[in-house]
Amino acid sequence: MDSRENTSPIRIALGVAALSVLVTCLINRPWEGVHLRDGAYYAYLAELQGRGLTPYRDVFHLQGPVLVWLGGIASWLGGRIGLTFLGASIAGLMTFAGVRLALEAHGRRGSVAELLPIALVTWGVATGWPFIGAFIVSGSRPKFLAVGLAALGVQLLCTQRRFASGVAFAVACWTWQPTAVIAAGAVTGWIVTRLLERDPDAKRNVATTLAGVFLGVFSVSVATLAALAAQGSLEAFVEQAIGSAPSQMERTFQAGATLHRIAMLLPLPVLVVGAIGLIGGVGQLASRASAALPSRARRVRAAMLGWLVAYLALLSVDFDWRGDTVPLLLPLGVFAGVVMGQLGERMSRAGGLATAGLLCVWLAGGDLLSPLQHSRLPYQQGDRIRRQAGDDTLRTAGGRGVLIFADPLLAQQVGENPKHPYVFWEPGSLITIRSSHAGGIDGFLDPLIERQYGVVSVGPRAAALLPHLVPKLEPLYVRDRTLRSRNHTWVLREP
Repeated sequence: MDSRENTSPIRIALGVAALSVLVTCLINRPWEGVHLRDGAYYAYLAELQGRGLTPYRDVFHLQGPVLVWLGGIASWLGGRIGLTFLGASIAGLMTFAGVRLALEAHGRRGSVAELLPIALVTWGVATGWPFIGAFIVSGSRPKFLAVGLAALGVQLLCTQRRFASGVAFAVACWTWQPTAVIAAGAVTGWIVTRLLERDPDAKRNVATTLAGVFLGVFSVSVATLAALAAQGSLEAFVEQAIGSAPSQMERTFQAGATLHRIAMLLPLPVLVVGAIGLIGGVGQLASRASAALPSRARRVRAAMLGWLVAYLALLSVDFDWRGDTVPLLLPLGVFAGVVMGQLGERMSRAGGLATAGLLCVWLAGGDLLSPLQHSRLPYQQGDRIRRQAGDDTLRTAGGRGVLIFADPLLAQQVGENPKHPYVFWEPGSLITIRSSHAGGIDGFLDPLIERQYGVVSVGPRAAALLPHLVPKLEPLYVRDRTLRSRNHTWVLREP
């Protein structure tokens, strides 16, 4: 191959990232302002910061502070347009970082026609799922930003930019706490591969690299804790993001049907292409052929394998939400891109591009054929079920109103605003509730319940974090299990 045909992988990754944002926006239409489930909460949290409320201190939040702060800034600067720009930027970061890693793992330079099929297939598996783009209008989700930053951290690690890698991993962890498991798995994979190389300086290189990564992590962590303390929200952060979070993961590492749940929640095209990529990519890494790979390509593949294994271990729990599977997609996309690169070497350039294009269409369109209850546009069946849930709730309330202790999506459907500035999706900071109401939590709940709304909708986390709530409802309300909702629905008893 003429070296003049070689194209910068960064340019390929940037081009595909821009294309992915454009296509994702056309599919999900963020200009319509429709939020998907948790996205409504993140958008609302950004709005509350514009009203002067402080996360953790004034509003309950389980995840790390990075995306919360970014969302507040974006909302303050540009309102809904600012949040949409933030969400699009995060979607672009995920795609850019994933494609960049896949091209590194491929291990060969090439022309646009040779590298583009790798990039397209990686995008299709890693971030092409329309579900991910549905959160652009809300400023994205913490785990999506964390995945993009963790992938950037792996890239920096494998290019020996130690401190910058630690910074990227730390910001990812302060965005979404489980990223610590992903980072640990990726770094472990890199260490093992580096030590297996026939290099007398390997041990010293590993030691200096870990020191640089630690310094980056430490610097970001100190700065983040100082910022939380300056806001007066450090104590509340510890209570919520650390103290309350374990209640969401109490079954972690128990035997569960993890692979079965993944197969149920991911679209079939993503499963098929991702599995083929994993088998082919890992198979080559374990074979003698890996000796012919550039060292950086081997290290990227090993880091991605470590990421995948570590996160699968974390998912050894009966999880049931599609977003939990997203961190699996980027390593699967990298390995799928590697296999596409191997196939492309056996095809003509036109054949490789055509194959990658068809796979992208299948990957992006496959999920449209399997609408689920918790999906949004363009999944029309999901919209119909959701609207029906709102209509049923209003009908059941009999004109007496709905009190919602969770689920912004339901609030959006029934047209109800929060009855208290700290009652939305989750109950507000317990510290704030205790300090701002005479009688503490009882003084907060009693006036709401005494109004005798027709329906009270209580989310599972709200019930756990406000243990006084359900006993207070039982004398006046009866549990209704017929309404379509993941929340516990209580209906006012007949007089």
